[in-house]
Amino acid sequence: MTAKKRLRIAALAVTLTVGASLTACGDGAESSGVTEIRYSARLTGVGDDADAAIVEAFNKKFEGRYRVTRTAIDDETYKTKQITQLTGGDAPDVFYAWAGGRAKDVIDAGFAAPLDGYYEQYGWTKRLNALGQTQATFDGKKYFAPTMMSSSAIWYQPGIFAQKGVTVPKTMPELEAAAARLKAGGVAPFILSNKEKWEAQFYWTQLVVAENGPAVYNDLVAGKGRWTDAPFVAAWQKLADWNAAGYYYGSPNSIGYADSTIPWVKGEGAMNVQGNWYPSTIAGSDKAAADKMDYFVFPAAAGKQSTLEIYAENTLMINAKSDQRRRDAAAAFVDYYVAAEAQTTLGKAGRLFPANVEVDLTTLDLSKVMLKLADAMKSQTSDSFLHVDLAFTAEVANEFLDATQGVVNKTVTPTEAAKRVQAVADRQ
Repeated sequence: MTAKKRLRIAALAVTLTVGASLTACGDGAESSGVTEIRYSARLTGVGDDADAAIVEAFNKKFEGRYRVTRTAIDDETYKTKQITQLTGGDAPDVFYAWAGGRAKDVIDAGFAAPLDGYYEQYGWTKRLNALGQTQATFDGKKYFAPTMMSSSAIWYQPGIFAQKGVTVPKTMPELEAAAARLKAGGVAPFILSNKEKWEAQFYWTQLVVAENGPAVYNDLVAGKGRWTDAPFVAAWQKLADWNAAGYYYGSPNSIGYADSTIPWVKGEGAMNVQGNWYPSTIAGSDKAAADKMDYFVFPAAAGKQSTLEIYAENTLMINAKSDQRRRDAAAAFVDYYVAAEAQTTLGKAGRLFPANVEVDLTTLDLSKVMLKLADAMKSQTSDSFLHVDLAFTAEVANEFLDATQGVVNKTVTPTEAAKRVQAVADRQ
């Protein structure tokens, strides 16, 4: 979630309109018998042109029947302005949304239409990623179509591991032993860049799941646990302990996500817990360094099964406030967007991974490691989880990110962080 980056690239608050203004174009189109579809897209700096090209292709194919006008907003604007946008006079008929708690915010506000009928009509159940569909389901109904699936894992430098005599850890004790060996060898075990606050959540969430299994964390998401429970305080404590042990490169809260490429390329850090977009970020600085990267699933505690985080990074919702004609037209656009051809276009532009399971991944010019990750994601159809700023509401997630940055900065204790976040959760 947060510059969830995952594709979370800091961007200016930009509104980009393709075609004529929504009002003018909408009035003209409707009066001529063409159904106008207002589309609010995600602006990330990756695949934006491909997204716009899909709109143009749709408009060309359905000329005289439908016409999409597109606006695009960046993640930071989305987090604070989406509900405002949906209540405006030119509210979109179809719009991107994050999964988890932020999706629930939109659903609870009454802006997301149930899509079960369209899933049946267009056959999305067979074509779209199974975990993405599970994450789209709230109270037994599907409220979005996943358009891009992502994952997070521990990215590492095999060359450094080999130089320092470190093997890929399979358990939590082995991971910490590897970190100690790397530090003793003069290499930072982890490059945690937490200036933007969203990065450390991957470490924290993975620590909770690794030590306790996904069910304990997912119970917290479902409101069956409390942030002050021992497993969650322990994860904050582990973040603090690793900091005290010198396992992080430099001062994490002063290093931005983009800056994390510098120590990686220089060989000054060995691992980072990040999303599947991280190799692309490294490639932007040094393609050779990116080509040498590999990943492993965050190792679990003794007796626990390691679990790969897989989540719907991009989704499309249909506005429940739009009239039936526009909702049906929006569904036709969603169907075009999730079809193999459009999903391949997006994948080739860097929006990985396609939510359509029928896409031939070998056509996307993926590296061996990315193909390996894609296969792992495709084979895991259950028992996953969502990191915090996707799983929880915006208010809870924002308090978590602030408190966690404080833990990393040694200004907030793990217990204080837990109490702060629980206090916000209690007000929900």
